[in-house]
Amino acid sequence: GYLWNLAVHSSLEKNLKFGANLDCNGLSFSEKVVVELSQNLLNLGYHIFLDSWFSSNRLALWLLERSTLVTGTPTSSRFARNSNVLACKFVDKKQSGTKIVYVIDTSGQAGCVNVTRIRRGGVEEVIPKPVCIANYSPFMGGVDRLDSGLQPYHPNRKTQKWFQKLGFHIILLLVRNVWIVYQNAGGTKSFLSFLEVAIKNLIEQSGPGRRCVSVRVGRAPAAAGHIPSKSGQVVGQNRPRRRCRQCQKKIVYVCSQCPGVPSLCFVNCFGTWHNN
Repeated sequence: GYLWNLAVHSSLEKNLKFGANLDCNGLSFSEKVVVELSQNLLNLGYHIFLDSWFSSNRLALWLLERSTLVTGTPTSSRFARNSNVLACKFVDKKQSGTKIVYVIDTSGQAGCVNVTRIRRGGVEEVIPKPVCIANYSPFMGGVDRLDSGLQPYHPNRKTQKWFQKLGFHIILLLVRNVWIVYQNAGGTKSFLSFLEVAIKNLIEQSGPGRRCVSVRVGRAPAAAGHIPSKSGQVVGQNRPRRRCRQCQKKIVYVCSQCPGVPSLCFVNCFGTWHNN
């Protein structure tokens, strides 16, 4: 589950620059994402595993020309047979239902291997499975382990600001990567314990964050006709909230008649602000 490279999906102008210097104008955007992230691996004989959003024969042939092998699971609309790309359609019959899996592979490993499957009730069953699918599952499992390992500790449920979500997510990914290296070196701490130590070290080095308080503006004298109203829509927020000038709670109400349009609690602080 080690994360080697990432790119933040941002503006259209930056996305159009993916693979700009790699002669990949004939590829779609999803295919260019793979090219952009793996450009330092080209012509070195690496083997890349892709999920359905990125996989296609066109990308597989493009990478094969640059000495890079590919195993992927394209959608049925992208699935096609080519002399240089092994194409496999596997019908997996499970108790939960029949599942059709499409696989393309440029490593040239044809044939089947016997694998053991545990059915309901603990009954073991040996079934034949294509070599390309048997090799695909353990490598792509690293992506699932990364996502499942981060999910219980993700801080994004505590904030609504997009830049905080992105920053916390990247920090969490970095800590997870360091923990994987730590475990490979013989470390025994769980990820939760390791994360707690990392957070404490970050706080000790940088100090606790200062509370962000907006600049106070001159208070308006008591005036009749001041009516609370809801704050306007903010880009990136489903429910815009600001801190009350009196108690610092996050609220949605403001006084549009006062200078600076201060945020004020409707029940406790609106009257106090104007009376004082």
